[in-house]
Amino acid sequence: MTPVLLDAGVLIDLIRDCPRAREWLQRFPKSACKLSCITTFEVWSGARFAREPAQEEATIRHLIRMFGEEAFDGPAAEAAARVRQELESAGAAIGPFDALLAGHALARNWAVATANAREFRRIKGLQVHEWTRPTRRRR
Repeated sequence: MTPVLLDAGVLIDLIRDCPRAREWLQRFPKSACKLSCITTFEVWSGARFAREPAQEEATIRHLIRMFGEEAFDGPAAEAAARVRQELESAGAAIGPFDALLAGHALARNWAVATANAREFRRIKGLQVHEWTRPTRRRR
């Protein structure tokens, strides 16, 4: 199976212990699931603002131990720059972290798991697995 980089949305739902996220993730062998250091940066940043940062940080550490953390390197940077240039030239830019994650995946011939499939599907050659977040009840 092609390895898959989990984006921040998927990881946040795992941090929040979302049962549907855990169930959905079971479709992939644990060894196929990877975390980019770009994604871990995003969730570490968010944890600093959590109501209980120590608990959230402990969960992040656990997930990093479980999936591993992949370093962003030169080929990933080059691929991310190409993604950014192609999309911006087409008037369809995506966020900088998404461009970095896409470049990381493309450089390794991996897929991306995301709830933001609409943006990632615009990237030529990128395999996308869509995670659909559970709907939240209105109060």
